[in-house]
Amino acid sequence: RVWTMVAGGGASVVYADTIADLGAGHELANYGEYSGAPSEELTYQYARTILRLMTRGEPREDGKVLIIGGGIANFTDVKKTFKGIIRALRENADALRRHHVKAWVRRGGPNYQEGLEAMKNLGKQIGLKIEVYGPETHITAIVPMALGLPVDDELLGKYELATPALPVTEAAAAGGAGGDDAEHSGVARARSGSGSSSPGR
Repeated sequence: RVWTMVAGGGASVVYADTIADLGAGHELANYGEYSGAPSEELTYQYARTILRLMTRGEPREDGKVLIIGGGIANFTDVKKTFKGIIRALRENADALRRHHVKAWVRRGGPNYQEGLEAMKNLGKQIGLKIEVYGPETHITAIVPMALGLPVDDELLGKYELATPALPVTEAAAAGGAGGDDAEHSGVARARSGSGSSSPGR
């Protein structure tokens, strides 16, 4: 029932651990991450694979949740990677609605405001519930939201589009050192199970 699409190796572990800590580990359907400033096309292919697996079989009465999470990127262009994810979501909109999928998004980094706004607009355009949060919200706060559990108010922040977008700097574009967690690992990979979490990375 619980699917993830997380940016960064460390963040993917944090999200999976939080899902398990909140008692939903047995409902975690996949484990994976995309990182290393992937192209729009690579992110699209990754997202499409997850969404096709997510919408196989008969719909569940209680629906499914999709957690699109991540830390605050150092050089990954959030707007560009989200364009690939949005393309896959739009392409699979009918199947996602049929499976009663709801999505929660949390991300920060270069051009994150444009990426988050595009996600918000997509939800309205395709009739899918997509809740959007930025770096003002704790990285894992969207997990209890997605699971229908209470959330500590201290973990929440209000997403404001008016905040100036973070630019992609020359050093970042050139692959500058450092990144939030494993965002510089240069890979995009997914491991999918069937209703259970997959071990390892």
